[in-house]
Amino acid sequence: MSKIFISFLGTNNYLPCSYEYKTKRIKNIRFVQEATIRMNCMDWSKKDRVVIFTTEKAFRQNWKNNGHRDYKTEKVLEQDGLETCLKKINGQFSYQQIFITDGRNEKEIWDIFIRVFDSI
Repeated sequence: MSKIFISFLGTNNYLPCSYEYKTKRIKNIRFVQEATIRMNCMDWSKKDRVVIFTTEKAFRQNWKNNGHRDYKTEKVLEQDGLETCLKKINGQFSYQQIFITDGRNEKEIWDIFIRVFDSI
């Protein structure tokens, strides 16, 4: 049976952090998704996959590169998005991004549920 990692990507400007789990420690990683994958999914095979759900805004700001601006200068912050970070992992698993709605009402919440369910 294949394995699947499912996560939702937000819109905030993720800051580099250190992550620790049991004996594993990773430093200076922006996305918790990347850290979790690096600590738990490196022995996965080609039949396993990573699925990242994003809204349109999260796609622009954090899936793709350079999605945020400096608050004071309004200059684009040159930062890798999660897509680029996943490419750099070079794992055996496949990965995909799936759009979801913002979840602002019952219909949109059900749409999210169906998207997640269908991805499994």
